[in-house]
Amino acid sequence: MSSRLEPTPSPAGSASAPSLATIACGVALGATATLVAAACIIPDTGIVLSGDLNRNAVQILERAQVSVDADCACDAAASTNCAAIKPRETWDPNPCPQPEPTNLPHLMSNDAPEYQFCSCPPGQEDLSPLPGVELWVNDLDTTEDGEPLDELYAALLLDLEPGEDPTLAVRYTNYLNPNTPLNTDTRTYLPIQQPRPRLRRVLIRDVTSTWDLCNGAGAPLEPGWHQVTLIVTDRPWFAAPDPLDPDAPAIEQVGVPDFANGATQDQSHFVFFCFDGDETEDGVIDPQCTDRCGGGGDDG
Repeated sequence: MSSRLEPTPSPAGSASAPSLATIACGVALGATATLVAAACIIPDTGIVLSGDLNRNAVQILERAQVSVDADCACDAAASTNCAAIKPRETWDPNPCPQPEPTNLPHLMSNDAPEYQFCSCPPGQEDLSPLPGVELWVNDLDTTEDGEPLDELYAALLLDLEPGEDPTLAVRYTNYLNPNTPLNTDTRTYLPIQQPRPRLRRVLIRDVTSTWDLCNGAGAPLEPGWHQVTLIVTDRPWFAAPDPLDPDAPAIEQVGVPDFANGATQDQSHFVFFCFDGDETEDGVIDPQCTDRCGGGGDDG
């Protein structure tokens, strides 16, 4: 651990500006350091060893759409691939280095057949679910040997309302285990003039390599729009003392980052629609759900 000391932000509720006494002491030291130094006491509040700092925040990576001009600017062979003498529509640059694309858009349009999902009767599943999802997370904290330093964790929250306890919204644990650290991904890309990413993979799928959004959350979802939130953090989830037994092990609150121990977090939100595939109440189903329900549902 390094012995270098670095200031950290003051705790919530404490003064962030130096006191008048501290300023006065600094002025006095500057004027008559030999005579006054012994009378000045420098408090150690807000100082931690640099080795205890969580230097880099966790980040969910997303691929950006760019123009052909931007890709040409990144291409070392741009003079050939983007030659000015060639028509612009024939330019064929190597793309700028970015993370791989994912099959999970933030808005899964219910007009697109691949995103038309069905809420089925209890005990059944959507026979055309979303294929398994793969996303990437970056955390630049490393050991002296260059290995990833922090263990990263991820959870899925369904229809989280403002002010709601996040632990009550955790769903789809059969598709993404929130207590299993994310695996290091050996695939990488080399961004220009940036540190090399230290990738971890978020893999959301069951044993069939699919994700039943409308039936895999523990119970069939109500027809209509829903939102699932992916939250990742670089510390184990916060754990609170048992209010009924202070001597008992702390109770983990999945979905709640442990900010008191230096955790950082990132979130991404995805919206999807569930069509009605259950005819038990009104005798009808949405046409999108014809022959779509069967088998055994997932308890997510």
